[in-house]
Amino acid sequence: MRPLPVGLPVAHADHSYIGPAALAAAARVVDEPRGRELRSLFALAALPDSVWRCTDAMQCSVVCPEAVDPARSLLRLRRRIAIDAVKSLFRRGAR
Repeated sequence: MRPLPVGLPVAHADHSYIGPAALAAAARVVDEPRGRELRSLFALAALPDSVWRCTDAMQCSVVCPEAVDPARSLLRLRRRIAIDAVKSLFRRGAR
């Protein structure tokens, strides 16, 4: 995986990127899990070509035809993944 130029949306340059629409949908599930197990979703979203691959160009929100603001959803999802990772470290340490 090579670095992208600053400000270039990853979706333009990396076709293995999961995409802002899928990540916004994942963020909606995380926001309202309705009893779903989220670990597998966090694992998928934390893959190298997922939330961490985004360059924060925010173009996905600018061009989104549904005004969903996928960039904001992606940032929320990153935060939830990081929080879950820290919590899992503490759970392992408590054993």
